[in-house]
Amino acid sequence: MKTEKRIPRTSFQGSGVTEVMVLAYPAINKDLSVPIGELREKYGDQGYRHGMKQRFGDFRAKDKEMPEKQKDQEAFEMASAYVVHLQAGGDWKMPKGDVDTSGVVIEAMNRINSKKYPVEMLQKALAAKPEQLSKWRANADVKAMIAKIKAERLAKVAKDSEEEIEIDLE
Repeated sequence: MKTEKRIPRTSFQGSGVTEVMVLAYPAINKDLSVPIGELREKYGDQGYRHGMKQRFGDFRAKDKEMPEKQKDQEAFEMASAYVVHLQAGGDWKMPKGDVDTSGVVIEAMNRINSKKYPVEMLQKALAAKPEQLSKWRANADVKAMIAKIKAERLAKVAKDSEEEIEIDLE
């Protein structure tokens, strides 16, 4: 039995800074909206459309024997983390599975207490001792703020999206 390589279905909505690439993961019945217009502002044409589509398709390239549902679930999780990574200013060429969360952790700590945790100080501290990132990220207050930041970003993407929810009762 021949298996074929399958990447998520991809569509594009909007234009300019509000353009969104929608990746469909049918085996888990989930979609991921990637704000490529916003990311283009940060990264230029490097990842625009084709590059983004290819990059997110790479997350789907897994073991051929893995069940489709598991492939889609893992790809969806990796792609979601990569979107957060890019929105936090992370490197475009991030290796698969190696998500740099320092940007969102620093933002979270700064939001918790900007006087106690100024961005510049946190960046210098991480440059001196990168191992402390995991300790910061494990803090309950930081975890809660990261969840809030992610929710705000997703809410913005949803607000900018013209996608409607379809309900089929048949």
